[in-house]
Amino acid sequence: MLRLLKRYRTNKILFIVLIYFTGFRSYGNEVESDRTPYLGVRSAYGFIIAHSREIASIAKTNPWGVEIDFGWHHTSEKTWRYCFCYPRSGFMLSYFNFNNPEVLGNGYAIVPYIEPYLTADKPFSISIKAGLGLVYLDNVYHPVTNPENNFYSTPISFIALLNFGINYRATPNLNIKISGNYNHISNGSVKQPNKGINFPMASIGADYSFGSTSFPEREKEDYGNEKRHGSIFRISTFLSLKEISKEDKKQYPVFGFSGKYSYLVGRMSALTTGLEWVWDGSLKEYIAQNEIPNSSPNRFSVTAGHELLIGNVNFYQELGVYLYSPFEALDPVYQRYGIEYFLSNKISVGMTLKAHRHVADFMDIRVTISI
Repeated sequence: MLRLLKRYRTNKILFIVLIYFTGFRSYGNEVESDRTPYLGVRSAYGFIIAHSREIASIAKTNPWGVEIDFGWHHTSEKTWRYCFCYPRSGFMLSYFNFNNPEVLGNGYAIVPYIEPYLTADKPFSISIKAGLGLVYLDNVYHPVTNPENNFYSTPISFIALLNFGINYRATPNLNIKISGNYNHISNGSVKQPNKGINFPMASIGADYSFGSTSFPEREKEDYGNEKRHGSIFRISTFLSLKEISKEDKKQYPVFGFSGKYSYLVGRMSALTTGLEWVWDGSLKEYIAQNEIPNSSPNRFSVTAGHELLIGNVNFYQELGVYLYSPFEALDPVYQRYGIEYFLSNKISVGMTLKAHRHVADFMDIRVTISI
């Protein structure tokens, strides 16, 4: 099982790399004049959300960090048709100091991202950055040397970020940015403890473009004439691994199916509703170990969500409500955050994170068929 776990973790890491490199390929047919490289540097300062009693005593710190961006600002007509905007894409290198070296240590992250810019042709513009990457943590939980760190227990974990930025173009090459960031680090519950660390931050910095970037005025077309990937109905199957607790080191399989209806409401925006069934092997073992009567590892829920369609990549968020859950969940509702890449109009592969508020339940890999 340990060998399977290592293979599963490796596959998830490779999958993140695959998603982003193939996603960036959507912009890969641009000529050199349609994308301008840039380099950005920012400093950040924030706080940790104490979302559980088990981490409240070590969450009273103010993390700070440094971020370095390298990427491209895309201005081709093909890119414009995706979102009626001029997005950036690239990689962010980050250093996080959690201001508690004895327990939390530091984090070193690399995050591929996509960042649509609204009103990019104006002196002031708004941008929204979304990214999913990997982070190395240098002081994780250890039962003897670091028993207080219930935030994370694996040196290599996943980091997800959402960033809202206000930009001022001081010169044709220099952009000043003030932004608010929400960061989440978790290993997807493949190893316990894994309360996950959530730390909002404010940042300020500047980007320098290695060339002059022009933003042509283009007319918006009717989104209904744009071909979208996949059909309206989608069926997914997914697989994950999960621990019961930090005392039980075994990994238990989690698998399930979901079906949803996706309705296009904008050129790159869709609303969804669906049903989901999950069989959780870790719950089955926990129920057996504790001899809990009238319980089951099965859960059935109804979901609703939103999809952000950018080229061949789909970022989506869902809210689920349990209709059947004999073993009481942490909350009666949950969130799911996902990314998928369309291999064709009918088949996509993806990865999602399911969470109850700020606590991750599991991270899965899935295949979806559109019918």
